[in-house]
Amino acid sequence: MKNPNGAIGLTLHRCHLRCWASPHLARQRFRVGHRGRSVKNMRLLTTAILLLIHGVAVAQIEVPRSESPDGHFVLMIETDKDQAGYEMDSLPTMWIEDKKQKKRLVEFSFGADPSSDAQPLRNNTKVLWNAEGDAVAIQFQERHYSHLSVYRLKGSLDVPEAFIPCAIPPDSEIIQKMVPRFKEFRSRWFQHPDAWIDGHTLLYTAGAGAILNPKEHPSKDGDDTNFMAGYRFFVDYRDPETPIIKRIEHAIEN
Repeated sequence: MKNPNGAIGLTLHRCHLRCWASPHLARQRFRVGHRGRSVKNMRLLTTAILLLIHGVAVAQIEVPRSESPDGHFVLMIETDKDQAGYEMDSLPTMWIEDKKQKKRLVEFSFGADPSSDAQPLRNNTKVLWNAEGDAVAIQFQERHYSHLSVYRLKGSLDVPEAFIPCAIPPDSEIIQKMVPRFKEFRSRWFQHPDAWIDGHTLLYTAGAGAILNPKEHPSKDGDDTNFMAGYRFFVDYRDPETPIIKRIEHAIEN
């Protein structure tokens, strides 16, 4: 974009920085001894960076219904499908923010396939906090699938340091071992956070339809080889790195 006055200029358009310069100024170089010129160019660079930071801030979006119980923390996303400048099928950065300090306590990308439907990604993100507001389960949804992430606060609510990602149990492997005559999963795998039983125990449901190996001696009524392998997991997240599975139970009856 050309400035009609031929001078160096800066504009911010849809959160993208655009710079222009006259041909004479474009040929300038930083040289030792050219103090005035260097200072001028450094000022322009500083201005550009400040404008770019401001542009990114404008694009930040709060995920609906994602505040912690006391309003201390919130889940944010940098851009979305219904925003100008969104790159199709991209995975925007998301983060948990300390609202008081405007500080990012953890960053991650949207955790599902962004191209599976036309919905804004923030509408496909569900957030479940514990009552204390120091642990959170996040579900990322796509067409026919959903995925779970869990984070726990390091530090205190008064002096939060960061949110630490927690390990998710190998629920798929566990379910395969629990289903008699398991052959393979069908599509539509899901992980759904149901409730925090207490400050550190998360109840979530995981599974999918399963195909079973035929019985060796099928009944005269036929052999049902379909099974809904959905299970409830009760997981202790006191230690983010080593979750403890307290109990597993079949959630969905055929």
